Amino acid sequence: MKIRKFFAGILVLMFAIITLPTLFVQSLTSTYLNVDFYEGPVIDKSYDYLALFLNNEISKDEEVTNYLAASDVKEIIEKYFPKQAFSEIAQDFVSQLKSLNDDRRAEDITVSLLPLKEHIDDLAADVAYRVVDSIPACADFDEEDLAAFTKEEGLPSCIPPQIERTELEGPLRREIKRAMQETIPDKFSPVVENNGGNVGEKIGLHQMISVFQYIHLILPLFLLILLLLIMLIIYKPYTSIMKFVGSALALGGIFGLILAQLMSQIPAYISKYAYDEAEIDKLRELYSFLFAFVTDKMTVYSIFFAGCGALIFFLGIYLKHHHSIQKSLDA
Repeated sequence: MKIRKFFAGILVLMFAIITLPTLFVQSLTSTYLNVDFYEGPVIDKSYDYLALFLNNEISKDEEVTNYLAASDVKEIIEKYFPKQAFSEIAQDFVSQLKSLNDDRRAEDITVSLLPLKEHIDDLAADVAYRVVDSIPACADFDEEDLAAFTKEEGLPSCIPPQIERTELEGPLRREIKRAMQETIPDKFSPVVENNGGNVGEKIGLHQMISVFQYIHLILPLFLLILLLLIMLIIYKPYTSIMKFVGSALALGGIFGLILAQLMSQIPAYISKYAYDEAEIDKLRELYSFLFAFVTDKMTVYSIFFAGCGALIFFLGIYLKHHHSIQKSLDA
């Protein structure tokens, strides 16, 4: 019996270890790879975070803060990159993802970003006007200074009375429009580099989803096989089977909780020697935002595993104790 318990204990540990990738993949497929995940408050929260992130990043640029206040930047972002445009892009992604999951789409997802570019002309005109309007007028400006002024590059520190502000707005508006057109592509396709394959080869979302779907099916099958092996090795009494099966589930849930907590704490341990302070803050915010959904789901699944395991384990102890009492009474 001791040998059987020893081998069953090894299988319990194997079960708990394999539970970790199982819970992670399940959390991922129920969030980012699930169409329903992108409905409801997730879009609103994502937009609010991205708007705040853009506002913070733009406000850190000294060239911007010299001419625009933080409130101006926030107003511009919300006005020319509205939540409606973000929702259109999200809905386009969701519809393609649904087709991908239903195997009605062979090609990879390509999301149009044109809704973000609908108001670029108005944005460029507004920003150019605000910037030029924030530049003060020059005092005591003669013709020699004017000649030197016309040869200067970039934005001036002041505008002479001989120069119309609209003369500065036009070139600045065209420059902002050009920069925005180059920064925001017309479409976006989520791909990752395949470092294990040919140089420059990319893996599309269609391939990634297929891989995750296979893993999502195989890992629970492994767990089921391990539980069956534990039952066959212990064989009897059934109360011992319950204790070992409960231990496997509870230990897997505990391991899952530990992993979820470690994943949520990773941003705090990002090395300060690898990045400058600004990059660290940005990476921490981005990581926390992206993984919060997954770690929250993983925590819920882990608690479910641990709870079911503890229930089965203590039920096995109770039944064993109950049978012992019943035997003593019968004797």
